[in-house]
Amino acid sequence: MVRASGIPSGQVILVTTGMQDRTVRITLNGDPYELAEPLTISRLLAALEIDPRRVAVEHNLVIVKRATYDAAIVRPGDQVEIVNFVGGG
Repeated sequence: MVRASGIPSGQVILVTTGMQDRTVRITLNGDPYELAEPLTISRLLAALEIDPRRVAVEHNLVIVKRATYDAAIVRPGDQVEIVNFVGGG
């Protein structure tokens, strides 16, 4: 497996915003990253245009089962690692 590529460091993902600053600062693949609000892993992957079937996600040092991507919420200070599956022989 290799880290998911194409994730710009420090990018802000704007999903929905209100009048308050609800910026969520996380570490994504070892780099600082900002989200407009807490997101589920499913919404994070969708915002990053990453196919959830092609990656594994580690959230705060725990591998997340794909079936729980809709329930696992990324909050301020969290660490997320997204890795691509690489086939070979």
